[in-house]
Amino acid sequence: MSATNYLNLSFERADGKVFNMTVQDYKPELTNLEILDAIAAIFEANVFQPEGYDLVKVNDATKVSITKDIVTPG
Repeated sequence: MSATNYLNLSFERADGKVFNMTVQDYKPELTNLEILDAIAAIFEANVFQPEGYDLVKVNDATKVSITKDIVTPG
């Protein structure tokens, strides 16, 4: 069995489009408050300008966990 965890951070751009950022293998023990603090810090730092557009709003953060359990015959 294998597990994959990632965190999807979603922002709104100045042109109204959505910009998503994925953090792979984040620490699953992070609290929601820690994640919200991190996404706010990323937004406030204003270091990402996808296709030249500023990020104008934090949409949300989604924790994703995928567990694969491979079953084989025999």
